[in-house]
Amino acid sequence: MHYAIIDKKHAEALRSQLAKRNFLRKNAGVLHSDSYVLFPVNNATATIKKLLKKQGSRLVERMAEERRAEALPEANARVARGYDMLGNIAIIEGYRASKREIKKFADSLLKAHKSIRTVIIKAGPVSGRYRTRRFSYVAGERNYIADMWENGCRFVFDVRKAFFSSRLSFERSRISALSKKKEKVIVMFAGVGPFVVEIAKCNPKAEVLGIELNSYAAAAMAKNIKLNKTGNAMAICADVKEAANRYRGFADRIVMPLPKDSGKFLDEAFTMAKKRAALHVYIFGIRKTAKRDALEYIKKRAKARRIAIRLKNWRMVREYSHREIEIVLDLILAKGR
Repeated sequence: MHYAIIDKKHAEALRSQLAKRNFLRKNAGVLHSDSYVLFPVNNATATIKKLLKKQGSRLVERMAEERRAEALPEANARVARGYDMLGNIAIIEGYRASKREIKKFADSLLKAHKSIRTVIIKAGPVSGRYRTRRFSYVAGERNYIADMWENGCRFVFDVRKAFFSSRLSFERSRISALSKKKEKVIVMFAGVGPFVVEIAKCNPKAEVLGIELNSYAAAAMAKNIKLNKTGNAMAICADVKEAANRYRGFADRIVMPLPKDSGKFLDEAFTMAKKRAALHVYIFGIRKTAKRDALEYIKKRAKARRIAIRLKNWRMVREYSHREIEIVLDLILAKGR
C-alpha cells in the first residue's frame, strides 16, 4: 500500500489537497509517528507524485496493518506476538509456543499471504561482530534468501549472513526525504544497503557511500546497488575506524544505524563530517531519560573535538525492552567553535 509521508506541521494542508482530489484511499487508516503523518493514497500515478512534491511530501510503501492481521485468528496468541515479512520470507518469534502451535501459525501465514514462500523462526539472539542471528526452518520452501521490496527499492540477501530490520522502513524513508540534492552522504554500518540504496534512489544527484565490515553484507549491498540502478551509490567493505581518515571531511550527512554501539564511533563520524554536516545517531536508552542522556553524552564527546552540537529533531524509533527504547537524534554539527 502507498502512503504520502509529511511532517506534522504540514499534514493538514496535505490532507486537504488529497481529499479535494479524491486521492485518499478509503477504508485505510492514517499512520502517525512523533514527527510525521502518513496518509494512505489510492494509487501512485505521476499526478499524485507531482502534487506530493509540490507539498513537500513523497510516496512510501508500507504493508497494510489489516493484511498483517489476516493470519492471526487461527494462531495461538503467543506465536502471533510478533513476526516480520521480508518479501518471500516470514520470520516468526515463537517464544514458548509448542512446535504444533508454531507450525499451525506458519501454515496460516502461507495461506494468508501468497507472496510468502518460506516461514522460519528465530533460533537465537543477534550476536557476534556482524550482528547475525540463527534461524530454523518451519514451513514452505527451505530457503533463506530474502527477495523483498521496501519503499520502491528491491533487496536480495541471505537472512543468516547479514542483519536487516524491516522495522526501520519508516526511518529509511524519513532520512531519504531529509537528504538533499548533490549531498555527499555516508552510511556507517550499512549492512546490505537499505539506507544507502533508498537515499541514492530518492536523490539521484547525491553521492552515497555505505561502509560495512561484514564482507558478505558489503557484497550484497553492491549487488543491491546494481539491482536498483543507483549508480550514485557505492559499497565499501571496511572497518569504519580505518575508513574515517580516508573520508576525512567528506560528508554533508552521516547516518549511524547501530543503536547498541553508535556512541563508540562518534569520533569517526566527526572526522568524516563537513563543518555543517547533519548527523543521525540511533542509540538505545532508558525510556524516561533516553533523549537527555544521549544528547549529554554526544555533546561531551563533541566538545573534546571543538564541535558544537545542535539538536534539530528526535523521535522514538521503537521499544527495545520494558525499560529501554531506541531513539534517533537528528543533529547539526558546527566544527571549530
